[in-house]
Amino acid sequence: MGRRNPVKHVPVEETAIEANVKASVAENGIKDFEVRGQAIVGKIRERYSIQHEMAIQRKTIAKILKHFNLTDAEFDEYNQFVESCKAEVDSEEHNHN
Repeated sequence: MGRRNPVKHVPVEETAIEANVKASVAENGIKDFEVRGQAIVGKIRERYSIQHEMAIQRKTIAKILKHFNLTDAEFDEYNQFVESCKAEVDSEEHNHN
């Protein structure tokens, strides 16, 4: 069963971030680039857990899809599952209190 993506992929020029990554790897080697990446993730985790970061991304994706009146069946299914998990946990906590 094939999935149809409503968004067409358009080739774009290399972004400044991609250019910086390529330059960093060329200048410092992949090992230093990986260490830098781990340090960046460590800084992010000081403020945001993976769960919090994913929640932010999930909400942002939902807003973008809604804004452009787009749908994505797989994302919708995932989002509904996440909401049902939240409701189930809330219900279990309520029943135990």
